[in-house]
Amino acid sequence: MFKRLLALLLAAILACAVVPALAVNEVEGELTIWVRTNETGRESLYGIWGNQPGDPYYDYLKEQFPNLKLNFVINKGWGDIAGAAAAGDAPDIFFIDGNPDILLPQLLNQGLMEPLNAYMENDASFVNNFVPGVLDAMTVDGQLYALPFDVMPYGIFVNYDVLDSANVDYPELNWTLAEFTEMCKAVTNKSDPANPRIAIARNVIENDYIRFLTMFCAIYGVKGYGINAEGKAYSNLSEDPNAITAIEKYMELQANDYAYTLSQDERNVAGLDNSVWNIDWKAGIAATFPGVSSWALIKDANGDPAFNQVFYPAFSGDNGEAGGAPMETISYAIYAGSKNKELAWAYLSAMTSEEFRNNASAEYEGETVHIFKYDEDTTGFTFGLPPFTTEYELNDAFAKLYNGLYASMQTPYTLYADQFNLLEATRKVARGEASLVDALKEYDNFVNANNTVVFPE
Repeated sequence: MFKRLLALLLAAILACAVVPALAVNEVEGELTIWVRTNETGRESLYGIWGNQPGDPYYDYLKEQFPNLKLNFVINKGWGDIAGAAAAGDAPDIFFIDGNPDILLPQLLNQGLMEPLNAYMENDASFVNNFVPGVLDAMTVDGQLYALPFDVMPYGIFVNYDVLDSANVDYPELNWTLAEFTEMCKAVTNKSDPANPRIAIARNVIENDYIRFLTMFCAIYGVKGYGINAEGKAYSNLSEDPNAITAIEKYMELQANDYAYTLSQDERNVAGLDNSVWNIDWKAGIAATFPGVSSWALIKDANGDPAFNQVFYPAFSGDNGEAGGAPMETISYAIYAGSKNKELAWAYLSAMTSEEFRNNASAEYEGETVHIFKYDEDTTGFTFGLPPFTTEYELNDAFAKLYNGLYASMQTPYTLYADQFNLLEATRKVARGEASLVDALKEYDNFVNANNTVVFPE
C-alpha cells in the first residue's frame, strides 16, 4: 500500500511549496509563489500545496506558518515573469525550470532576479549543504540568484539485465568513451529480428539528442562560442577543431549499427508499439538510454524498478579528459521587484532546505507520507534529486541509481548551442548533403545573424 501510494504521489507531483518545521513561524504577511507542477499532460494532484481546508498539507502549513498567507499559482515560471512584472502582477517567489547557465543570463539582463548572498550572510539559521557545483550554476559574478529544489543531471541509464544476457561485464562508474563504445558493440545482436538486443535507445524528443552530443563536447572542452576582437561572444563551431572532432565522434557512434535504435519497421517485426516514445528502453531490449534524472526510470506496478537499471555519469575521454553532461534544475528565486523580500527569503530558504525533505509530511488515506524524504526504504524518485551533500542510506535498488545521479551532479557541463539547428547540421552531413565544416559554417552564420543563442557575457 505504501509503495503504491508513494509511487502515485511522486509521479504526479514535480515540486510543491511546503514549509518544514523551522524557526520561521513568527513571520507575518502574505506571499505569492509560482510553483512547479506537471505541464506534460499527466495527472496532477493540484491540491497538494494546501491552499484550502481539505488539501493534504493545509493543516501542516498552518501549524508551521500560522500568520503567513500563501497564494500559490501553478505552472507559471521564468518564461512568464517579464510579462507579469510589466503588468504589475509578478510573484514574490518564482521557479526556474531548466539549465540555470542558460536561463539566468536572460533573467538577469531583464533585472528580474534578487541576489541572495546578503540574505544568507544575515541569516544565522541558514544551513548551506548544497552541492557546490549546483550552486555554481546559479551564481553569476559571485552573486547567487536562486536556490535549488530538485536537480536533474544528465547521464546514461544502463540495463544490467541486457548486459547479463550478452555476458558483458558491468562498467565502472568512471568509464571512458572507448569503454562505452566497446560495450555498445558487445551487446548488439539483431540476428533474431523478433528478439533484438540493441545498444542505445534513442528518445524521439529532440532535446535528448543535443544533450547526448554535449557529453562528447565536454570531453574536448567545447563550449559552443568564442570571443571576437571586440570582446563579443559569437558561435564558432566551424572554426574550433575540438568541436569538429567532438561532433565527428558523436556522429560516428550514432551512425554505426551497434548504436542504432530500432526503426519503425524493425519495431513492427519485434511486436513493439511505435507510439511509445521510449519503447526500446521500456521493453528492456536496449542496454543504455541517455537520459535525465528519473525520467527514464521504468517502474513496475508497485513503484519498484521494472528491471535492473543503473544510472551512469557521462563518460570521460580516452586520454583522461574530464567528462560532463547538462544539468537541469527546478530552482526558486526572489523577484527583484518584490515588496516582501525578507519574508520571501524566510520562506524560500525553508522550502529548499533539507529540513523540508525530512519533515514535510501529509496524511493521505489514513497514512502519513513523507514524499521527499530519502532513506533506506525509498525506491521512488521525485522529479529530480535532492541537491545536498548528504550521504543517504538507501536500499540496493535505489542506491544503484542515486550513486550515478549524484556523480553526474558533480560535473555539470553546458554547451551553448541552438539545439535544433545544430542537430539539423549533423543530419545534413549524415545525408551526404554537406561536409561537417560547411554544415557548421551555415549553422554559425545563422546563429550569429539571428542571435538564437544567449552566450555568457
